Amino acid sequence: MGGRRCPVPWWRSPTSGRGAHFTAPSVGAANAALEFELTVKDNDGLLHSDTVLVNVSNINIAPFAHAGDDQNRGGGHVVGGPQRRKSLTTKMGP
Repeated sequence: MGGRRCPVPWWRSPTSGRGAHFTAPSVGAANAALEFELTVKDNDGLLHSDTVLVNVSNINIAPFAHAGDDQNRGGGHVVGGPQRRKSLTTKMGP
């Protein structure tokens, strides 16, 4: 396929000890096709190579917002929101 070569951290299966595993990179809307080549060498110096193509898709997972449970408080009382938040927008009225 051609293209640029870049290192990808991989590891062997902890249960079977076989196979290579890696974390797919984040890709843009165009997606990506990653080609991996494995070359093995035996004790007599004989080599054999094989390739595999892994298609990585951009899956857009919609964010989820939870502002906390609805609360009823009288004027002058402290009103609490979720403990971890980046911002909380207040909307007055219907």
